[in-house]
Amino acid sequence: MRPRNVFMVREGMRVTWILLLAIGLLLSLSVGCGKKKDGKDEKGPTTDKPVPAKPALTFSYEGVADKALETKSGFAFGSTKTFSAPDGAGGFKSTAAAIHSYYLANFDLDAAQGQISLGADLTKDGQIRVSFGLVGAEGTQAGGKTDPPPAKGEYTGAAEKFNQVSFVSITVFEGGKQVEHSFDKITGSVKITNATPELIEGEIDVKDEKKVVKGTFKVKPAL
Repeated sequence: MRPRNVFMVREGMRVTWILLLAIGLLLSLSVGCGKKKDGKDEKGPTTDKPVPAKPALTFSYEGVADKALETKSGFAFGSTKTFSAPDGAGGFKSTAAAIHSYYLANFDLDAAQGQISLGADLTKDGQIRVSFGLVGAEGTQAGGKTDPPPAKGEYTGAAEKFNQVSFVSITVFEGGKQVEHSFDKITGSVKITNATPELIEGEIDVKDEKKVVKGTFKVKPAL
C-alpha cells in the first residue's frame, strides 16, 4: 500500500503544477492583451500631445483652401420678402416668405442697425465675415418681434424660390482693402437644427465652382 500512496502523491503534485502553469499562462495572456510588441497600449494614444479640436466652420476660395473661421460673433436678421408671379388669368398674384440673413465673423459684429451694420464694410486686416441667406416656406413671415424663428429643416441652393439658399458670400479684408467672394450657382444645403427666439443652430455645406463653406454654426437673432 505504501508505494501506491507515494505514486498517488506524486501524480497529485504533477496535476497541481500543470494547473498552476495553465493559470499563469492565462494571466500572462490577459495582461498582454491590447499591447503592441513594444509594450504600448493599442487603444490609448502614443503621444501626450492633445488632439486639436475640429474647427466649427471652414471656407475655401481661389488661393485659399479649408481655412477655419474662428467665429467670435454671429447673428441672423429676419425680414419678409414679397414675390410676384402670374396668376394664370392674365394678372399677377403676390406671395411672401420669410428670409433670414446670417452673418458670422471673427470679430464683434454690430447688430444695432440690422443688415446695414451687420453687412458694413470691413476695416482691418484679418477680418473675415461669412454670410448667407435662407428663404423660408411660402406664407412665412419674419422681421417683427413677435414673428417666429426660422423653421427647422433643409434649405437648398437648387430650390427655385422657397426653402432656398438665396446667397452665400465670404468677405475678407486683406492687402489694405475689402474683397468679397460671392457664390454663383450655389449647390448643397443649409440645415437648421434648432431655432428659438434666443438661439439658432445649424449645419452648412454649400459650394460653387471655386468656393466652399462647410461646418456648423450658432447665431443669435438680431431684433
